[in-house]
Amino acid sequence: MRETLDIKLLYPNPNQPRKTFHPGKLAELAQSISASGLMEPLVVVKRGKRYMIVAGERRYRACGIAGLSDIPVRILEADDQKVAELSLLENLQREDLNIVEEAMAYQGLLDMGLTQEEIARKMGISQPWRIQERLNLLKLERVFQEYTVKGILTPSQAQEMSRLPKDKQGIVFDRISAGKAGTYNKLRSLVNAMIFVKEQESFLPEPTPQDREVNTKYDRMIEQIVNFINRCFNRDDMSVLSAVLTPAAKTNIERIDMIIQHLNKIKRALLQADSTRWLNCPTVKSC
Repeated sequence: MRETLDIKLLYPNPNQPRKTFHPGKLAELAQSISASGLMEPLVVVKRGKRYMIVAGERRYRACGIAGLSDIPVRILEADDQKVAELSLLENLQREDLNIVEEAMAYQGLLDMGLTQEEIARKMGISQPWRIQERLNLLKLERVFQEYTVKGILTPSQAQEMSRLPKDKQGIVFDRISAGKAGTYNKLRSLVNAMIFVKEQESFLPEPTPQDREVNTKYDRMIEQIVNFINRCFNRDDMSVLSAVLTPAAKTNIERIDMIIQHLNKIKRALLQADSTRWLNCPTVKSC
């Protein structure tokens, strides 16, 4: 049913998916309404003595700016679920929602009992998994949701970050900001590694006194090797070693190869331990 209602009888849907309205565009629309009137009526439902807006809150706001007292409306009969569906559909068709608002709207429909498949069908989305993609954004810290809306984070970066607990998402953002996750494959590998480390932490025991003793032993050994080389190495000696053949040369070469082989094993073990520390590091600077 179409009629005209006093603007004072109308009020916005508190569960309206769209939360942000560009002031400049509202002013432009208000100017157009002042000049030509409201071309498309608002869609409303009666709630008590007043009418809740189902579709057209932007036009309602612009009418208020333009000073209109009576507004053309189309009155529907609809329950809360139908109102939520219509509000979401209207905003999606107009491309008025940002991706986080879209995710919040989908979550609202899920809370009313709809499945992702049903939402996809009602919204005309052929791939239901896209609903889950949007819902994943709600797992982000609020600041990273805002960065996604503003374009500081791309949707794919936000999706990867959403796979992690909120207390780990800042680590990934720091890596992205520092240029250390410049491609999707690098970002995916980083997040996968962090998830793997988190899973490992759930069953890895605390280091025993014997474990700490082993670490201390190798710390001391490496320190002794470094001190020995710093004390004994002389660059000028290399010309003598390369020119003078001694009986021990072959044996020393084999010994050096053995030392290098064992040092590489120690290095690989330390690198593995350090990668765990790096993945759990709170900021880029502190790593």
